[in-house]
Amino acid sequence: MLKNCGCSNHSKCSGCACCVLKELAEKLSTNCDASMNPSIFLLNKGTRDPIQLTGELQEGSTIFQLLKFDSNSCCAYFSYIDDLGITRTFIIDCRNISVVAIGPPGVNDNNNSISF
Repeated sequence: MLKNCGCSNHSKCSGCACCVLKELAEKLSTNCDASMNPSIFLLNKGTRDPIQLTGELQEGSTIFQLLKFDSNSCCAYFSYIDDLGITRTFIIDCRNISVVAIGPPGVNDNNNSISF
């Protein structure tokens, strides 16, 4: 998936996670089928556990789907479904992400977490 996505040492948004998210956002912007948007699991730098935004009732990491990537701010915009079944938006600077795990499309429905 990651070949040369336009990131370099001189790019403000350099790094593996930023490049993967930038490339995925570009692919999604040319694909009109939203059901092809893969499930994504994220790990913040300096942590051992995937990001979990769901409450204590759910075990495991939150399943995200990429909405867009802003190369100017390095912000990645994701959607996820909370414990109440409400779609929320999560925004993070890609430079703070150490792991982007990409899963199959269509996982982000009411079953919003997976244990690692």
